[in-house]
Amino acid sequence: MNIERPKVMFHIGRPDTEEPHRSMERCKKFHVDNPDIKLVIVVWDEEDAKAMEAVIDKEKAEVLLWKDDETLLAYLFDRIVVLMGAQILGPRWYVCTEKHITKCTDKFLLEKCEECGNAMAFMNPNEEKIKEFAAVFGKLAKLTNFDTTSGNWLQQNVNPMQNLMFNMPVALGCEHEKPLECSSLKDSVKGKTAIIVGAGPSLEEAIPHLKRLQETHTIVCVGRVFKMLKAAGITPHYTISVEMFDWDAAIFQGLTREDCGSTVLGYASVCAPATIKAWPGLKTCLWDIETAKLLKRSDYILGGNSVAHHMLNFAAQILGADTIIMVGIDLAYTKPQTHAAGSHHEAWPDAVKAKENEYQQELWVPCTGKGDDFAIDCHRTPVLFGGGAFVPSRVIEVRSSYAYENFATLFSVLIKKHGKRVLNACANGQKIAGTEYVDLAKL
Repeated sequence: MNIERPKVMFHIGRPDTEEPHRSMERCKKFHVDNPDIKLVIVVWDEEDAKAMEAVIDKEKAEVLLWKDDETLLAYLFDRIVVLMGAQILGPRWYVCTEKHITKCTDKFLLEKCEECGNAMAFMNPNEEKIKEFAAVFGKLAKLTNFDTTSGNWLQQNVNPMQNLMFNMPVALGCEHEKPLECSSLKDSVKGKTAIIVGAGPSLEEAIPHLKRLQETHTIVCVGRVFKMLKAAGITPHYTISVEMFDWDAAIFQGLTREDCGSTVLGYASVCAPATIKAWPGLKTCLWDIETAKLLKRSDYILGGNSVAHHMLNFAAQILGADTIIMVGIDLAYTKPQTHAAGSHHEAWPDAVKAKENEYQQELWVPCTGKGDDFAIDCHRTPVLFGGGAFVPSRVIEVRSSYAYENFATLFSVLIKKHGKRVLNACANGQKIAGTEYVDLAKL
């Protein structure tokens, strides 16, 4: 059995406000006294890094500068094992050169075998779990960075608090005109299925199925496809808008009360006031957590980076649907276009399109791979052709972007949190953890 000696980590400087952080001299001494132990040295300052690299044996030690994801993950695991080792990872197991295995719960490092006195090596039975956690945490770190970037850009171009203040009269109503409250919709779809409809390219093929299913399923769509669905003979039960910019009001311009019918607009509390004003039908405010706390309300929903995330939260938290089907939420370019035709994205201002293009750096991600409509410029598909058949020889990938990859990460987090059964009807889109593929034609 070939098991590496355990790694020991030292931190020099002040990586955060907590221990451990040690002096450089103590770190050097440990390195000299314990030549058989792999040493990982985390440093805060570049000068310290150069000083340590000059004196260590690089085959037995490495220096990590506290400015990258690897350092962050390593530090987290060091803290988890030191502070909560037995609680999180369970008991630690050690094996000696004579294959004696020892269970240890009260010591961090067991050096000698209690049976024969030979050197002990740490066994990590949770290595796969740690790798999985590291992968997920890495995605969440990228998501946080993306969310911060988006937030900074939004703050420069729109004032969310101003939108909230302007929306208050409509959201709270008055004595003579009470608003439709989210609380009155609570669990109205419990035991049933809700379909959340995005504006991805695959929506075009889903239209006939939505028309057939609208009598037996609750349909929640993004605001910019409402006109498109109505023109196809589909009346969504709800349409959702969260865009903070007034220019987005164009998606509802020209609608009459009759056009809206019984469809309810669910709008984020910071949604553009012009968009809410442009909707002449029924409407209800989707309160964010912080505003709801200030108003002492309990009918809030979780947020998200996109309107599609809000639709998922609305269907799960407010409507209480047992099963949620995702339609047109490709999170990828499943056709040589970014969105379904007729979904008003062509009306975006040039500045917004330019910002959008910044996020659309080419990225290939695992594909659901359940459909047969694969375009060469949209999919990376190592295939075997025979008699006109499409036979994938390994995992199919779909062209996507860093932004959409972050969206998928947040979807997987929300799906896990809500605990609902979530099905994905986009056969060629990005594979989203926590979802199962469903063929709308078979519903």
